[in-house]
Amino acid sequence: MKINNKQNLQVFWISYANLMAGLLFVFILILGGVIAKYVLTQDVIVNKQQSVIRALDSLRDEKGNELSDERLIKVLKDEIVKLSFKNSELQNKNSTYITMLNDLENKTSELAKARNKQSSTISDINDKNELLQNKIDELSAKISALNAKNNALSLDSEKFKDENSKNLEKITFLLDEINAKQTKFDTLLSDINSTKIYVKQISGLHEKIINSLRQVFGDEIDLKTGVLTLRSADFFDKNKTELKSESKDKLKEILTKYFGVLLSDEEISKNIEQIMIEGFTDSDGSYGYNLELSQRRAYEIMRFINSYSDDGRLDRLLVSSGRSYNNLVLKDGAEDKDASRRIEIKFFITNKKALEQVAKILEAK
Repeated sequence: MKINNKQNLQVFWISYANLMAGLLFVFILILGGVIAKYVLTQDVIVNKQQSVIRALDSLRDEKGNELSDERLIKVLKDEIVKLSFKNSELQNKNSTYITMLNDLENKTSELAKARNKQSSTISDINDKNELLQNKIDELSAKISALNAKNNALSLDSEKFKDENSKNLEKITFLLDEINAKQTKFDTLLSDINSTKIYVKQISGLHEKIINSLRQVFGDEIDLKTGVLTLRSADFFDKNKTELKSESKDKLKEILTKYFGVLLSDEEISKNIEQIMIEGFTDSDGSYGYNLELSQRRAYEIMRFINSYSDDGRLDRLLVSSGRSYNNLVLKDGAEDKDASRRIEIKFFITNKKALEQVAKILEAK
């Protein structure tokens, strides 16, 4: 389409130029005809003059004699008048021809100027057409490049669609896994929250037991651990493992109150897992000797409890242990031997449910 438009434009301007050249040629022919006619008219005048001269030479009167001068002058005057009349007509015609010639010259000049102007216009149009054609060529090159890019993009688009489809499948798979993990996470979170609530309840129960024991025993109960500490010297002679007879009633009273707090309240008793009786000594003597001494004293107190108590729960809960001189009591950086020789009674709240929850969480993880 681009080439056909260019060819049609060129054919149009060539035809236009040929037309203008043809018109100019016609005007030149007309001008030549006028000039030729003018030249022929001058020739006619000359011929007339020559014929007059010849006629004068041949003029004779009726008798065959030459004309007199007067008669000749008259004849000449008559001929001159005729010639003048003819000459006047010819001059008028000549003037008309000259006017026509001038008009033709003016028109020829105008046509020449128009042709030059048209030639300049054609040249400008050709230049503009050439520039336009260059731009068209540039645009065509750009269009070709864009088409190539578009084709490449089409290929990339197909590739992208394939990859996108695969990615969508992966995303769907990952979303399913995320949903499954989210469900598992929600379950774990629920279990953790339940465990937290249970631990919080246990912690609250531990504080409740300590407060109840402190109401009975006061500062003899450790505020943090709830441990009841008994001085060994109040119940055992030095290096002895048998209870003093005079101390048994006091010990029974203390233990009865202690067990009463732990076992009389159902909420507390159902969560008690163990009651530990631990014996401790000072650092005098060997570790083995003190270990045996502390163990036998702790066992002696447990045996004494079983001797008067018929509560079957204590059979399950009571445990005795000796610790030798571990965990010595220090005062101002030095061992307090009297305080180090002691019996500690402590309780443990069951953490079975919490451990089961933790195990469940770890298995789910």
